[in-house]
Amino acid sequence: MKTAAKLLMLISLIATFAVAQISWALAWLIERSGPYCKRVGRCRAMAKRLGNEKLLLLTFLAWVAMSSAQTTPKYKVLHAFDPSKHDGGGLYGSLALDAKRNLYGMTDGGGGYGTTFELTPDRHGNWSETILHNFSLNDKDGHFPMAGLVLGADGNLYGMTTGAGPTGFGTVLKLKYGSERWGLSVLHDSGSHANLTLDREGNLYGPMRSNGEYDEGAISELVRDQDWKEKWL
Repeated sequence: MKTAAKLLMLISLIATFAVAQISWALAWLIERSGPYCKRVGRCRAMAKRLGNEKLLLLTFLAWVAMSSAQTTPKYKVLHAFDPSKHDGGGLYGSLALDAKRNLYGMTDGGGGYGTTFELTPDRHGNWSETILHNFSLNDKDGHFPMAGLVLGADGNLYGMTTGAGPTGFGTVLKLKYGSERWGLSVLHDSGSHANLTLDREGNLYGPMRSNGEYDEGAISELVRDQDWKEKWL
């Protein structure tokens, strides 16, 4: 894209230079043809002004073309969810990216009442999806996740669901890889629609739908070294 933009700019500058030279040549011919133009000075001024206007116009067009070529976004669809395949659907949160360029996320539909998934690239730039977990109606792990996953330094994935679970208010969950599969465990019995934040010590932060001083929710910290004990912030 940058090469094409530079080539376009070069062509535009060459064309601009050519137009300017032609305009000056036209002015010189007008000046030399006195019998045909009594007011030579005005004719020459008009010719020069015409050349300058074309010069400015072509320079402006070249700048617009180069700017557009550099700023026009390009995107590629990595995966299109298909309801008939029950591979997920309804994305609300961000994706987590690991060192191998695998992507992880959650959907609130497909496969029942939501999914967690992984997208894996191959050497040809194609991506394949793997379902890590399907949520069900009265799932003790929660259901309807409407946020993204975060990747911890321990290689585990953390996220939240908005419903079901032990209290019906969703869950904070952890996905841990082992024995060639991902296992899901519940860290806390309340979740929300937001992404979690992870600090250097591995503690989790986020809004919880239940709990708090007035049972209307709270901004909480889940302390890793205290068996994920909740602290209201």
